[in-house]
Amino acid sequence: MRMMLTSVDGQRAEPDWATIDRYLDGDVMFWLDIVGPTDDAIDELGRRLHLHPLAVEDSKAFDQRTRVEIYDDHALLIGFGLDEVGQLVEVHSYYGTDFLVTLRHGSAPFLEALAQTTRLQTSLSGDPVIVLYQVASAVCGSYERVFDEIERRLDQLETEIVKRPEAGQLEEISAIHERVADVRRATAPSRSVLGGGHGVAVGMLPGMTSGGTRYIADYFDLVERRASDIDELREHVKAVRDLHVSITSNRQNEVMRQLAYVATIFLPLTFLTGFFGQNFATLVDLQSHDGTFLVFGLGLEIVSVIILLLWLSRRGWR
Repeated sequence: MRMMLTSVDGQRAEPDWATIDRYLDGDVMFWLDIVGPTDDAIDELGRRLHLHPLAVEDSKAFDQRTRVEIYDDHALLIGFGLDEVGQLVEVHSYYGTDFLVTLRHGSAPFLEALAQTTRLQTSLSGDPVIVLYQVASAVCGSYERVFDEIERRLDQLETEIVKRPEAGQLEEISAIHERVADVRRATAPSRSVLGGGHGVAVGMLPGMTSGGTRYIADYFDLVERRASDIDELREHVKAVRDLHVSITSNRQNEVMRQLAYVATIFLPLTFLTGFFGQNFATLVDLQSHDGTFLVFGLGLEIVSVIILLLWLSRRGWR
């Protein structure tokens, strides 16, 4: 487990519980980010911050859905971001007027980058809702880079599929579709939870002001844009998959057409060789001369192929 505390003066350090107590006794807000929290650490955090037992139990379990839970003087907000490789990162945020604690398992570069900004340091000394807004926006903003990479890859796949469709491409498209579906399932509840940025739960956040409401509404606009991006990405994935299926089907039809072309040419040849290959005395006597062989054995087959090719050409077979 690793803890990192960001203070109003921009200092970042790995604190012990005594240091956290000193900040709690002060009047200045701080942000504590905990990576890989253990059950004992969550219990200790709940005791020192006087967190609701239900909220503590939720953070022990993780694997939760996106939601906002308002308690007496604090709130639990659960959201999802994307790490460097596009995997979902579940973030539990405990928010109060004098603290913000984020719990997560694994890497979250969007939070680590935010801790370095002077904008966050300024908000730590001002409206506490702005701190929550910046963290929540960083979580939601983590989708942009991954979505751009997926869009570029889909564009590349379109070009590759037009040139030469392969089975591996369809497997990759299916994998992308599954990733986008996972992101959609994780983020879809955000819209109903926020209620347009003016939901009942959002309005009950501790320390909420009219200025804070504007920030939450701005965050809702960001959530709406991300939801729209996800829908567009799903449509793009579907279009690329349909393109692969269509081109593959057309190529299979072309192969079948060529096979039918060859089979049609050999049809009269098969008939002629089968007819003259019957073991009747008349046919045997008929084929006993070289001239007869050239006329009926070779000439008739060559003529039949030429006639068939002319007929196929008139029918538009190329």
